[in-house]
Order: sequence, then C-alpha cells, then structure tokens
Amino acid sequence: MEFGRFLITASFLGAFMLVVSAETVKPPAHHRDGIFSLGDKNNDSILSLPECTQVWSTFDVDSDDMISKIEFLFRWRFSNLNDAKHAPLFFRLIDVDFDGSISKSEIEKLCKFFDDDEDGRISMFEYDLTWEGLFNFIRTDSDLL
Repeated sequence: MEFGRFLITASFLGAFMLVVSAETVKPPAHHRDGIFSLGDKNNDSILSLPECTQVWSTFDVDSDDMISKIEFLFRWRFSNLNDAKHAPLFFRLIDVDFDGSISKSEIEKLCKFFDDDEDGRISMFEYDLTWEGLFNFIRTDSDLL
C-alpha cells in the first residue's frame, strides 16, 4: 500500500517537473532558420503535419516518392541548411528501414515523432527539443571551433 502511494507521488512529481521544465527550458535553435522555416509557409511558428511532410518531400528531387541519399545530400547542401557535414548521418537516422532511401511513410513517421503532444501540430519548441535530442549527440569539440 505504501509503495503504491510512493509510485503515485513519484509519478506526479515527475510529470510536474516535466511540465515546469518544458515551460522554462529553451533549447538551442541553430536549425530554426532551416527545415522549420522552409516548412512554416504561413509563418505561424507551427508546423502542421502536412507542412512537415511537404517540406521533407521537397528533398525528393526526381518526384519518384523516394528520397535517395544523393537527393537528400544535394537538397541539404543546395538549401544551405546547417550541419551539412552531418547530413549523411541525418539521412541514415531518417531511413529507419535501412533500404537506402526515405519513403513517404518514413517522412510521416518522422513528422509524427516531432509532434510530442500528438495534437497534429509541431510547435517550434517541440521541433527544437526533438531535433536536439536526435542530433545533438553528434556534436564534437571541433564543431565548436
């Protein structure tokens, strides 16, 4: 009985701390002028799931509904997006089925992954936090120089 109360209290405190930290923590937004800005066509600082899907779909240069690694790297560099030297790793992380291309379903899954509260909209905060969680680990000291 006591252990059950402890778990409930611990869960409540954990959730409370998560909400408080989500409101106060502002992750770095080094990429905000990149993918997010390309997708946010109406400039409301929110990416709808269709906007997210559309911006990633622009990487499909030959319009065959598959994004090859060459297309991905070409579009990344052509768009002057940040972290160009890490673009091959970004491609690899998005290509979850390891088939060497990114499909529409992988793009949809990626966009849903960014939508933390599952409301069909990706706030700038959700995007920043998820981006940092996915890609911050690859930064090295040489990136800071």
